[in-house]
Amino acid sequence: MSCNPKWSELKKRRGGDEESKQKQIQWLQLADENIANKTWYEYLTTTYQDVIKTAPKLLKQKYLSKVDKKYRLKKGALEKDYELQLVNLKSELRSINEKIDTLENTLEKNKRRPAEIREEILHAEKAIEQAKAVINSENTKLPSKYENEARQLYIDSLIAA
Repeated sequence: MSCNPKWSELKKRRGGDEESKQKQIQWLQLADENIANKTWYEYLTTTYQDVIKTAPKLLKQKYLSKVDKKYRLKKGALEKDYELQLVNLKSELRSINEKIDTLENTLEKNKRRPAEIREEILHAEKAIEQAKAVINSENTKLPSKYENEARQLYIDSLIAA
């Protein structure tokens, strides 16, 4: 849903009440903002879902490759070097395990986020229903047919967003 045809129609129309045209422009601008906000929210939702699905695997691969590259034992190293390397590896392993625990906690918080979003959506839907009731109860006509159309397009985009 876009306001582009309405913009074109408004630009082509000559004459008429300038105040009415300005009001129409304001309604169309607000409708365009609502449409853009809805598109942005849909993009963020999709991106968030993708991150939740891929994050654990990518993090595990990243840490394993770091550990593998950093701590390969060189052939012909002395026993002391091996022992020192073992101590360093254990220390790094503890550090990595702590980071993994932190990331798992963060992931758990993020897994609960969709439920919170659903709750926010329910509140928003209630607000929309209340707004619809107010809009229907007001049922005021604006002086211009074009103003009415622009206002209705704004209301529809507000409800859709």
